[in-house]
Amino acid sequence: MSRQNRRSQVELWRGVISGIIAQMETVYIWGVGFLLGLKHSLEPDHVMAVSAMVSRHGNPLRSALTGLFWGIGHTTTLLIAALVILAFGLSVPPSLERWFELFVGVALIWLGVAVVRRAVDTRLHIHRHKHEGRVHVHFHTHEQEETHELEHSHEHGRSVLIGMAHGFAGSAGLMLLMVSQVDTLLNGLVYVAVFGIGSIIGMMVFGGVVSLPLQASSRLPRVNTVIRFSVGMGSLGMGLFIIAANWP
Repeated sequence: MSRQNRRSQVELWRGVISGIIAQMETVYIWGVGFLLGLKHSLEPDHVMAVSAMVSRHGNPLRSALTGLFWGIGHTTTLLIAALVILAFGLSVPPSLERWFELFVGVALIWLGVAVVRRAVDTRLHIHRHKHEGRVHVHFHTHEQEETHELEHSHEHGRSVLIGMAHGFAGSAGLMLLMVSQVDTLLNGLVYVAVFGIGSIIGMMVFGGVVSLPLQASSRLPRVNTVIRFSVGMGSLGMGLFIIAANWP
């Protein structure tokens, strides 16, 4: 084999190895994005928001769907932001991010108040009634039936909107900073999509898991009420904390 052929083969192998290394770096970046998405979904404000939303029913499947729609809204906002940042070289100003944080705080307070009110309304009551000379004791709650399709659709829409608001909050800013370092628009959008998939999966799993105590306590009205009341107060407290931390 001539020296020129050997040199050509060496250059060929160098190109192949360089391509493999580049692909491995891309896969590594995507893997980091996915793991950051999982971590991002479990931040305290996200956890409280989804916990408050799933406390309405305690059904694991519906709770997982709540997490799914939250993740869809969250990822939608991130994709739009990443597209603007990469296409036009813009950035999210701190003042705008602060307003999004304030909106998240208001949403958490609203969710918390709704959950607390529902927990109080669904407490167990004992009523005595007299029929034909006999006294009867009746146990009941004021909980409304949750089979309304309109309310169900509103629940998913609410999850999407709250997820969208969370898109600019918390560690999402770090994710957008990493996107600004990506070399191409396509790679940046793929990274955000992978990040979003991680957050969707993380919140779906969390939504299903957090509903289990509510489902398990469904036959223990007092315990169920305490759990729901605690979730509502947690969401309310988190919302007040976020507003206090970001007030202009």
